[in-house]
Amino acid sequence: MANRVVNASAWSLRGFHHRISSRDLTRSVKDEKEKVPGGKLRTVTEEQEVENQAAVDIFPMSGSGIDKITGIVDGREVLFELREDVTKTPTANPQPLEKSIININRSSWDMRLRWWLMTFHLPTITVFYLIMFLAVNFVFAALWSIEEGKCCGDANQSYTQIFDFAIQTSTTIGYGGYVPTGYFSNFLVVFLSFFTLILNTVFAGLLFLKFVSPSAKIEFSNVITMTNVNGIPCLEIRIGNADGSENKLLDASVRFTYEFFTNYVDEKGEQQRFAQRSNLNLLANQRNELDEIIWTLRHVVDEQSPLFGLNFEEYPGSSIIAFRLMFNATQDVTGAQVTAQTKYELDHVMVGHRFKDQVNYDPAKRTLAFDYTNFSETVPHPVWYPASNNEWS
Repeated sequence: MANRVVNASAWSLRGFHHRISSRDLTRSVKDEKEKVPGGKLRTVTEEQEVENQAAVDIFPMSGSGIDKITGIVDGREVLFELREDVTKTPTANPQPLEKSIININRSSWDMRLRWWLMTFHLPTITVFYLIMFLAVNFVFAALWSIEEGKCCGDANQSYTQIFDFAIQTSTTIGYGGYVPTGYFSNFLVVFLSFFTLILNTVFAGLLFLKFVSPSAKIEFSNVITMTNVNGIPCLEIRIGNADGSENKLLDASVRFTYEFFTNYVDEKGEQQRFAQRSNLNLLANQRNELDEIIWTLRHVVDEQSPLFGLNFEEYPGSSIIAFRLMFNATQDVTGAQVTAQTKYELDHVMVGHRFKDQVNYDPAKRTLAFDYTNFSETVPHPVWYPASNNEWS
């Protein structure tokens, strides 16, 4: 057992962050060999304490044989254990919370219609336009068929001929084989021309917008893993560019945040709570380019992390609402910005797991392939994690 004393203030009302000094750390270990100045090795007996006068790692190096650490966080004892496979892969995503807005004047219907149309992909918009175009001409051809003289003063015209006239009118082709006669026919010509002009304009605008707007197929891992990396617990997330070098992304950056509830008692003695969001620092939050490489992001859960000493199944760790990851990059071919984001619930944090290796390297052929089959797959792996029943007030 290794005993370490950590002066920390955790989960305060105004910040949720730890304030930790690492100068008062002590430990006692049995038969542990450590380097000392000069490069020699010495053996530390069970009774001997090694004092750290400068900031040091809270957790022992891998392979030290230590599997438990006791620390003092915010005046309370927290037991860290070297554990693996603590949580299981979620079987299904929880039902999303349905949100709505009431009792407010919202944007006009035409604005909301524009937003709705812009949510569709270009093939879907094209199919929708063709369906609308044919449907409008079918309707106008039916209206012309009602007239005794049909569209062009010929009572013997078939529906196919009338539909052909509607197509020529709506597309402004006008071969000259058909000439509308009568007030009703000419009125329908004007109305059809106006309607199809609006329809063509909307489609052209959406086509241009979809064609010039930057896009990228960004893949996020389905889960977050919590595993030891070089002996230190880390949260890990994977990001990948599914298009690779065909759609290279430059100057990629990410921001990792978490949301949590803070509980308090107000002046009337009533229980209240409010939601906050705060950043989680990453070992690297920028990358020059993102092509075929799968980017693994890591947040170190050490004494500088607001998550240090928290068990996600117990308060205050259980008051975390979600983790969010925002991605931003510049598309190489357009020079425009692309963004993406994802959200993880607490049950998506795989404690005591690490991601499977996704790299297939053939030195003989000098090929490097990244297998997305293992993109979100995990295997059990040890991690320093607080034991249960560490009582917090």
